[in-house]
Amino acid sequence: CLTQFVLGSISAVLLFRISHKLIGVIPAYLSFIGFSFYGPEIVYEGITLRAGLVTFLGLWSFNLLLDLTSDLDKKSLVLAAIATSLFIQIRPNIILCLPFILWYLHSSIFKAKSPRIIRNGWVLFLGVFLVSSIPFLVQCFLVHDRFVFFDASGSLAFIAGNLQNYRGYGLDFSALQLFPGKTEVSYTEVINYLVPQIMEHPLEFVQMYFRKIFYFLND
Repeated sequence: CLTQFVLGSISAVLLFRISHKLIGVIPAYLSFIGFSFYGPEIVYEGITLRAGLVTFLGLWSFNLLLDLTSDLDKKSLVLAAIATSLFIQIRPNIILCLPFILWYLHSSIFKAKSPRIIRNGWVLFLGVFLVSSIPFLVQCFLVHDRFVFFDASGSLAFIAGNLQNYRGYGLDFSALQLFPGKTEVSYTEVINYLVPQIMEHPLEFVQMYFRKIFYFLND
């Protein structure tokens, strides 16, 4: 718990730096104060859930990526790649952020650089990113005796919060009855079930995501 509270304090400072660099000093102080008193984050840190690490790793990687605009050297690029890899490893669905990160590197970091710097930069970032992901992937393979993308429970957790009748907050355990007797469900099974549901009930899915946004903003 103590370690996570320390990481939470560091997260508040990281948020201040990010806000200061992107917006200004007053929004930075407001962000720092707001985050420091944000109840759900304090709860996650106090009961040692990985959500606290998601916040820290997200802010740390975001901060390092922003710093590349003013300090593009090998050490900074390696640190940014490691932080980004750890950010994705802590919760696999964060891989959805990766295309935006790569686009940011292309359009804001490597833009207008020489071909040699661009080539070496991409090789270094992607190489470190992939290599730092290998140990956890190997550990997951040894535990499950098959390839698992960091977390075998992700598919069930995903479908439990993305059905048309989901209330918008909490965990809907009734959704888990869609696959009775299973503790692990492949993403292929989830997609095969979910796509027809979206096609048959598009309005209900739109309403469900509006509910999720509403409760997210009122957390």
